[in-house]
Amino acid sequence: MFHPKVDPMKVNLYFNWVQWLLQVAFLGEDLLLINMDESKVQQEYPQGGGNMLAGETRSLQSTGGFFQKVDRSATRHQTTLVAFVANEDALQGHLPQILLPNWTENRKPTLAEQDLFRVLPDPLEVWPDTSGWVTAAVFMRILSHLRAIINWYRPTATIVLVMDAATQHISSAVLQHAARNKIYLLLIPGSLTYLLQPLDVYIFGQLKNNYRNKVHRSRCAAADGAMPKHSWIPLIGESIVETLVQRTWSHIFKRCGLATAWDRLSKELSAYAPDQASVVPRELTDAEMEKMAGRHRIELAHFFFDGPKRVKAARDRRLALLAVGPPALPAPPDLIPVVLPPPVIPLPVVAWRGRLRPLPARVLAWDAG
Repeated sequence: MFHPKVDPMKVNLYFNWVQWLLQVAFLGEDLLLINMDESKVQQEYPQGGGNMLAGETRSLQSTGGFFQKVDRSATRHQTTLVAFVANEDALQGHLPQILLPNWTENRKPTLAEQDLFRVLPDPLEVWPDTSGWVTAAVFMRILSHLRAIINWYRPTATIVLVMDAATQHISSAVLQHAARNKIYLLLIPGSLTYLLQPLDVYIFGQLKNNYRNKVHRSRCAAADGAMPKHSWIPLIGESIVETLVQRTWSHIFKRCGLATAWDRLSKELSAYAPDQASVVPRELTDAEMEKMAGRHRIELAHFFFDGPKRVKAARDRRLALLAVGPPALPAPPDLIPVVLPPPVIPLPVVAWRGRLRPLPARVLAWDAG
């Protein structure tokens, strides 16, 4: 069954772009695919399942039974998680998983919360000085940080960052910053992240279910049925570690079409993916990129395609040199014989009246006879 929001033309353009990157621009490169996305995490979630008893709260509490006590304000307080997954299993445990709480001069976490943030395990990070949202400036910091980490663990990697078309992701400043850091961007079409983005399709749902279960168990373990204050921080840390750090996710890239072969596409995506034989790996035009991004931008295509084209051109030059072979060395110049002068033999000297004086030739002749 086809979803009314799915635009087949966008899906087709996306597959053309993906195959151009994999089969043409970055063919033979040490390619690393990374998916990045943001998701809001509530401090507390009510448990939806179970049996409910009708009646007033006071009368039910008098029975001494267990009651779910949910801080409604905590359900409205949210923290942004910036998550990363890679198609390289060995690298997944080193990728940053960044929490962005509302931490500004006018609004700071309590000292108790700050202490709990500091003891979260690596590679979890908590960034202060943000409003809890990924702005263009924050996103540029994220790109620089990602580049530094990949340089440490995989310095030869060519990074393709798969992301959605949010406004803060495709501002001119961000695109130029990504180009300076040699991070090549692949844009998931607007309204199709639920179908094409690995984090949205497979991971965030599992992560939040894991966290909800931990929150529910925390309330059940409490004598008063309420979640202990600030306990959401270590609980979300545990959920992130269990879901994003300790597990590997390379297989989901193939299920989302991020591979040269389409034999492992998800069932949902298979319904919309074009026939592989009909896909022509190619660059997209400015008009097509505007359709992918869902907004009008002048000369948008060159931000996404100039970098990969330079990588391809450099590789083509290297291959051409290898095919021709090293240049022949110039012929040595004609050798001209060099006539050396006869050696100069110094005359022996004798002491004469306190001075050094050469022996006369006749004495030398007599000595020779």
